[in-house]
Amino acid sequence: MKWYQHGDVTIKPIKEIPKGAVKETTDTLMDGEVTGHKHVAIGEYNIFSEKGTLYLQADSELTIKHEEHKPMTIEKGNYVIGQVREYDFFDDEIRAVRD
Repeated sequence: MKWYQHGDVTIKPIKEIPKGAVKETTDTLMDGEVTGHKHVAIGEYNIFSEKGTLYLQADSELTIKHEEHKPMTIEKGNYVIGQVREYDFFDDEIRAVRD
C-alpha cells in the first residue's frame, strides 16, 4: 500500500488500527487552522482515535476532499493520519505546516 499527502495531511498505511482506539463520529481528518476548511472523508469508513492520534479504516476506496485541493482517492485499508512538518533553519525549530 502507498501513503498519501493531501495538502498538509499525511495518510500513511498501517497493518491494523490499535486495539485501544476509540471510534469517532466525525468525517473530518483534519481542520485547517488558517482557513477553517476541513479535510473530510467520503465513502465507507470509520475514524478512530488513540492518545491524540487519528486512524482511518477505509472499507472501500475513499475520496478525501478539501476546499483548496483537488479531491483525492485512496485505497481500501488502514491508515494513520498525520500532519506535514517543516524545519525552520533560521529559528532552529520544527513546526506543523498550516493549511
